[in-house]
Parts: sequence; structure tokens; C-alpha cells
Amino acid sequence: MESRLELALQQVFGELKAHIARTTRELSDLSARVDSTVPLGVAVEELADRVAREASAMHLARAEAAVIVERVRRSLPPSDVQYREDVPSAWDDLYLPFEDVFRGSSELIRSRLSAYLPDVMGLDRGDRPILDIGCGRGDWLAVLAAEGVPAYGVDSNLRSVERAQSLGLDARHGDGFSHLAEVPVGSLAAVTAFHVVEHISVEQFVNLLDLAFRALMPGGLLIVETPNPDNLMVGTSNFYLDPTHRNPVPSALLAFLIGSRGFRNTAVRPLRRGTLEPAPPSALATLDPAVAAIIELLQEHLLAGEDYAVLAYR
Repeated sequence: MESRLELALQQVFGELKAHIARTTRELSDLSARVDSTVPLGVAVEELADRVAREASAMHLARAEAAVIVERVRRSLPPSDVQYREDVPSAWDDLYLPFEDVFRGSSELIRSRLSAYLPDVMGLDRGDRPILDIGCGRGDWLAVLAAEGVPAYGVDSNLRSVERAQSLGLDARHGDGFSHLAEVPVGSLAAVTAFHVVEHISVEQFVNLLDLAFRALMPGGLLIVETPNPDNLMVGTSNFYLDPTHRNPVPSALLAFLIGSRGFRNTAVRPLRRGTLEPAPPSALATLDPAVAAIIELLQEHLLAGEDYAVLAYR
């Protein structure tokens, strides 16, 4: 198994080196054209187009490599502790009531997720579906189904999948990484992951990005939503209510990771859901400047959105 993984990685690094070599040749070509009769502006535009194509091809090659590595990982011998996906864990049984209490009812979450409908409806999807990684009890799938948008989800929690299936939604029990590794290239209109990234390591998330990049159509949409650690209550307390949370992910880091894997037009969207309003400037003006500055700082973090999303395009 080790030799197969090494072979896969060698193949990937070979492709990346080839892309770098081609880009280097393009730069040399630009240098020669600058000294010729070709206008500099034309030469630069041509080079920019070629480099953009090479960058896209490089990201796609890296995504294909992630597929190979994922398949090799799944072929490795199982660990000493056997895990069967068809047997629910104790947490599977607990998570649905936990989610109802601490995240909110399906009706509440669906009303919040409806805010993403304009982003999805604006895509030229053709017949391509939307894939929801970590679909849970199917709240986002239900929102999409109500609008006639083809979509399905994958989740490792058997009980959550059964709840979604009982509502007539296309929810599938399994591993999202494995599923993404098997879908055809460019076959998805969008990949969504609501409250998933905080449950996995940064290495796993980067792998997920590569797999999603490969699976999305050109112009396809990626939506990642997660708790916002800039919010004081979230960052110091509420985030840790879920024992399966690993680390909070600041928005600047999440946007950087997504942009670094080839996605474009990356945008952070704060999601403020509270009703408390900041003190008006007129009230702060009556205070000592030092006190007013402290209050403004506290307001910034107390009133920051409890969640945020990063949206980006393939």
C-alpha cells in the first residue's frame, strides 16, 4: 500500500513540475516578445491568459491527486478497532436531540439557510445537482427541494440520515470525502458544507477543498458555513457545547485556505442573528473617550455574527 501511495504522489509532483516548467517557458517567451515588434500590452495579456489556464490545470491536477490519495487511504487495512458504517454509534443516537436543543429546530435552521437561495438560483446549473456534505437531518436539502433544485446529501451520522430520508429527501449514509472522490469531474453545480469544517482537521479540510474543486463545474459554487470565533460568546463558550468540535476557524484563515486551492471570488459573509443593537454614537459621545473605546470594542465582538460563511467559485 505504501508503494502505491508513493507512486501516486510522485505522479502528482511530476504534473506540478510540468506546470511550473511551462509557466517558466511562458515567462521567457514574454521576455523575447518584449524585445520584438509585439506590443507589450498584447504580450502581457496573452501571458496572463496562459498563466490563468496553467493555474487552473495545476489546481485540477492537485485535486485529481487528492482523489488518488483518498482511494489509497480507503484501501489500507482497517485499524485494530473495527468501524462499521451500518452500526450507529452512541453519539449518532444523541446528536439529533442535541441539535434540536443547541442549534435550533429544523424550521429555524431552514429559515436561516434560505438566505443562500439567491446564490444557488443564480447558477447556470443545467442538470447538475448540489451536494451537501454533512447534510445532517436534511434542513438545506428541504429548502432546495421546496424550490425544485436537484440536490442530495451525504452524512456519516446514520440517525440523521434516517431522519432526512423519512422526509423524502435524498440523504445518503457515508463518508463525504470518499463520495467526492468518486463523482465525475465537473458534475456538481455546488458543494455546500454547513458546520462541518469545525469538526475536522485542517489537513482534512484542505483535502475536502481539492476534492470539491475537482467535482464542481467551472463556475460552480462552494459554500462553507461555520461558527464565528470573533463573536465573544461563541469564541469563549458556545462553540464548546458540541463535544465533537475541534477548533474554531477564524474567517480570515478559512478564506485564505479556500482561495489557496484555486477557488475565485472568495467572499466572507457575516451572519448576525441576534436582536441586540449597538449603542448609538450619540450615547457614546457622552462618555469618557477611553470608556467609549472599550464599549465599542466589546460591542464589536458581542454583536458580531454568531456564524459566518465563505462563498467562492470554481
